[in-house]
Amino acid sequence: MSHPDKFEQDVVERQMSALRLGKNKYGLSPDKLEAETDISSHTWKSYFKGTKMPSTNLMRYLELVPDEFGSRFFKPIGRIITTPKSSEDARLEELLSKCAGYTHDHIERASDGIICHVDKAALADRAHDISIIATKIGKDAA
Repeated sequence: MSHPDKFEQDVVERQMSALRLGKNKYGLSPDKLEAETDISSHTWKSYFKGTKMPSTNLMRYLELVPDEFGSRFFKPIGRIITTPKSSEDARLEELLSKCAGYTHDHIERASDGIICHVDKAALADRAHDISIIATKIGKDAA
C-alpha cells in the first residue's frame, strides 16, 4: 500500500475530480447538491476545493449518481459500486435464458431436418415455461 499521506492525497484528488465531473455531467453544482441533500452549498464548495468529505455526505452524494460514476471514488482501493438486481431484472434475465435455451434446443432437434412428435412435445414444454415467465412479467408491468 502507498504511503498514508499519498493515499489520502489520492483520495482527495479523486473526490475533487469526481465532484467536478458530476457538476459538468449531471449538473450537480454546490447549489443543486444543497437542494438535494440539505447539506449547505458552502460545505459542498469546500469539498470541491479539497476538504475531505465525511462518509455520511459521500453516501448522500452517491445516491444522486449512477453506480459506474460513484465507483470513481473507490478506484484507489480497487472497488466498484453495484446495485443488486431488482426482481424485475432477474425475471427478464430468466426469460432471456429460457428463450435462448428454447432456441438452442430447437436448432439441435431440427439438425436432422425433422422435428418429430417427441421433439414437438419437448419444445412445447419449453414454450410453456417461457409463457409462464412472460405472463408474470406482463402482469408486473401492468
